[in-house]
Amino acid sequence: MRARAFERIFRVALLAALGVFASTASADVRSLEIPADAPVHLSNPHSWTPTCRLLETRVLVVNAPKNGRIYTQDRQHRIGDFGGGRLASGRLDDCTATLVDGFGLFYDPTDGFTGADAFSVVLEFERAAPLEINY
Repeated sequence: MRARAFERIFRVALLAALGVFASTASADVRSLEIPADAPVHLSNPHSWTPTCRLLETRVLVVNAPKNGRIYTQDRQHRIGDFGGGRLASGRLDDCTATLVDGFGLFYDPTDGFTGADAFSVVLEFERAAPLEINY
């Protein structure tokens, strides 16, 4: 009887843990000024090891923009510089400002479009919880 009760408690705890670790964190809504006919650099999403090796980061567009497209482009940037004036918070180890080959995330408006557009992306990191960003 005790074994079954323990097994039930373990299953509930396991399901709760999987729910917590599988969830996606959500970031605040970020607003952008969209200039006519010019791509907008959104960020340099990345994560790294204590030895300054970049870890895999994937971008999933969950809600596509109505007036443009989202794309990534290979580019060099410095660890801790996420673009748009956003710097990392927390522990950066000794990697701060290390130049790395990563990628940038961009929004390219439809020709002639100016104004507001809305979209969401999820950043999937190799060793961290996914992060949803709403623009």
